[in-house]
Amino acid sequence: MPVSYERSIRKTRVLVEMHQPRVLLGVGIATERKRPSLELSGRNRCDSRQVDVDGVGLARLVPRGPTAMGSRLASDSLCQPIEAEISDDAGSFVCNSWLYQSLHHFPDREVGFLHIPPNWYEPDSVLVLLGLALRNTYVQG
Repeated sequence: MPVSYERSIRKTRVLVEMHQPRVLLGVGIATERKRPSLELSGRNRCDSRQVDVDGVGLARLVPRGPTAMGSRLASDSLCQPIEAEISDDAGSFVCNSWLYQSLHHFPDREVGFLHIPPNWYEPDSVLVLLGLALRNTYVQG
């Protein structure tokens, strides 16, 4: 996904329309984290001083939208296999924007976001672990 407020959610909307997934899980890098963090909520705000790759800075994401929206993912089932912690702060940049807007645009889907620290695992290992955790939670659960 592009690190873009607008293009990340636009691309997600296209992919959801095309594939009709039951679960949406965004994944992003959080340099200050020591462990993976599953975000519990997205907030309807960003730091307007932080511009994305398109040079855009946003303050409010959805006019007249609720202040925060909670993730609907089964957090315990996903956290355990990847040794993630629960977080209630998705930040104030594109990760939070994607989570909030996805929760807003896809109320019939289970949506969440996982922050991972750099150098936590190789990307392929992250995908395998997440795939197993999602399968165990949503296919067998």
